[in-house]
Amino acid sequence: MLFYSYIIVTIMITINQTQTNSNSHWVPLVKTYTGTANQPDVVNVFLKSRHYPGHIKIVDEQIVNSLGHSPLNFLTAIPRIQKAIKIMFREIKQKTRFNENSKFWNAFKNGVRGIVQLVPLLGNVTLYIYDQLRTALHTHPKLEKELSDQQDVLGIAFDGKPIFSVPLSTVNPLYSMESRDADAVLALVNYTWLSLKQRFIETDSQITTRDLADRLRQMISTLPASSSQ
Repeated sequence: MLFYSYIIVTIMITINQTQTNSNSHWVPLVKTYTGTANQPDVVNVFLKSRHYPGHIKIVDEQIVNSLGHSPLNFLTAIPRIQKAIKIMFREIKQKTRFNENSKFWNAFKNGVRGIVQLVPLLGNVTLYIYDQLRTALHTHPKLEKELSDQQDVLGIAFDGKPIFSVPLSTVNPLYSMESRDADAVLALVNYTWLSLKQRFIETDSQITTRDLADRLRQMISTLPASSSQ
């Protein structure tokens, strides 16, 4: 199919372009310190269509935080704790921890998460339950509110805050936007996101998660307008 061939070719071109320009990026995709502009706790791939008013289809990707759900990955908590301590001490020293743009509380959250992760099984279960509840009770409702004045869009959000959205008309020539087709579109966008992320990790690219979202937006925005298959 032309559509899938286009996706594959575009992924390869994007990887090559990023490798060429990777020296300008310094936050790796697998950095375990999360909740920042470049490395969110959760990436939300979303689709909203008038065919099901008020309902938003969302797929969540939290590869980094999900490391805390297994006792086998306990060592990934160490760099999270180290950076959290460094930032908290710096803000305490500079007396900026109560400022509006303070990074202290995110550092505190990361530090606590890292410590909990070091507790075998009980800590892992606690983090899993916390992540599920936060997604269901905070992140998804936040995203739904952010998209309340938009319709027929798909895109990427970080922790419930949209990073970009593009009109569904971009892919409408390929899909009728019935329920099953909407699911197919969302699955394909999510697969493309995960494929890009995995390939950049494998090539030791220094691209950030925010940069990756920008790359995906460019790919979606330049999809072919016809449905030749």
